[in-house]
Amino acid sequence: MTFNKVLILGATLLTGSVMAGCSKATDTSTPATKQVSGPLKKVGTYTKDHDSGKITLLAIKNYHHRSVKTKSATYYFKDAKLLKIETTKPSQREADANNFGKTLSATYYEYQLEYTLQNNSHQRVTSNGVELITPQGTQQLSNRGAIDGLVDEKLLSDHKKNGILQAVAQKNDINQLSKYRLVSAELTKDSGNHATVDVPTTISLK
Repeated sequence: MTFNKVLILGATLLTGSVMAGCSKATDTSTPATKQVSGPLKKVGTYTKDHDSGKITLLAIKNYHHRSVKTKSATYYFKDAKLLKIETTKPSQREADANNFGKTLSATYYEYQLEYTLQNNSHQRVTSNGVELITPQGTQQLSNRGAIDGLVDEKLLSDHKKNGILQAVAQKNDINQLSKYRLVSAELTKDSGNHATVDVPTTISLK
């Protein structure tokens, strides 16, 4: 898969510190717009360049590393974002279009979720990728409306990896980030009969 600058700019730094005691409420405030050069962290900030067009942060919901356990894994969630991407030529949206398996208009909206996946089993496993259920009830998976950065990644026993899920979104999702749901990845044993170690589970992202 090919990740473009939308991912780099939309994502906050995975090593960034988290402030204790902060609310999990979604920020959709509309301050004066401001152009920045790094990751988008405040609503209204945007980046603009020849390669990616204009990318604006419309909403952000911080989960402060909330954890959810499944049968053999733990998911840690950092934050979710809704981005508005305005392009002037097809090359600026080519990477997203290929990853999503969809034709994108000149202006489109993208949901991003930063998370960490920890393998709690005693086996080395392969992740078949997480999926996303939108507020409208549409289930999106890699190359069918979404792309998971950890699809086909291998995890050693008791190890974790950071990932980002991207998906096509709608403009009115700006007030509905808490209505998204995650379908956890099927984890399969990485050797022998490739038996299933963890089955998909639906997780609320409220």
